[in-house]
Amino acid sequence: MKTRLLLAALVLLTACSHRPPSPPVAEATPVLEPFLTATPSLTSTPAIQTAIPPQPTATPFTYTVQSGDTLSSIAEKFRVRLEALQAANPGVAPGAMPVGTILNIPAEAGTSTLQPTPTPVTLPIRQAVCYPSTEGGLWCVVLVHNDTPDPIENVSAQITLYDSAGQALAEQTAFSLLNVLPAGASFPLAAFFPPSLPADILPRVQLLTATRLMKDDARYLPVSLENTQTSIDWSGRTAHVSGKVLLPANAASSAGQVWIAAVAYAADGRVTGIRRWESPSGIETGGNIDFAFAVFSAGPPIERVALFVEAQARTK
Repeated sequence: MKTRLLLAALVLLTACSHRPPSPPVAEATPVLEPFLTATPSLTSTPAIQTAIPPQPTATPFTYTVQSGDTLSSIAEKFRVRLEALQAANPGVAPGAMPVGTILNIPAEAGTSTLQPTPTPVTLPIRQAVCYPSTEGGLWCVVLVHNDTPDPIENVSAQITLYDSAGQALAEQTAFSLLNVLPAGASFPLAAFFPPSLPADILPRVQLLTATRLMKDDARYLPVSLENTQTSIDWSGRTAHVSGKVLLPANAASSAGQVWIAAVAYAADGRVTGIRRWESPSGIETGGNIDFAFAVFSAGPPIERVALFVEAQARTK
């Protein structure tokens, strides 16, 4: 398990565009509305990425103390060492632990073959959309919204494709390009389905993992974006984004890894492209780096682009 790093805020910015701003995305409803567009991508570069950034070590989660619980019984229940449980909760007195106390449960690699599996935080799915790829497969995108007051880590979902008769044809696990979904933000998960599937498929989505990020988790740094610019070409097929990533001088550590994700939206609010940029080097405290990359449309023309930034502290 890694040593403690500095917890940081993630920044969600909507990049400026030369086009007039589009209406905001409609609020989530309990009914999932799948889409399938027949417009293939006109670019040779993939419009949607599914590469996953290096994940942190086993992710801790929380447990609410119930009647009859003790630290020893909780440690045994989740197959962690009592010392590790106490270290993860320095402010909790073992002899005065009232019902309702929220404990941080560390996930210790190697302590047991039965690793604790937290129940996913319930998050609404705002859309599911599939786009034919140039090679005959399907890119399927799920837009997950974090309606909780806390950032959520390690979000994934299972996408199952059904034909018009209701028969399941294929399934894939969709992942995020970033580790954390900020509070109040929406971010897409994506998965690729290889050829060949019928044209009348319907996607159905089930959330698999979503872990509430602990307040004293110190793995992420308080980076921010400045001077962001977005230029959408005349066809709406490509948007170029650029700007700077800043790490404040009072950050407790330099950044070893920095990612920026660009999410392209069509005029009707559908996600039409996703791309992630990774810095070639880290950032020292008080420093900054420039970024510039393009995001492409897999379907309808790009109307606007939203930018997310995330940084992890340099490992010792």
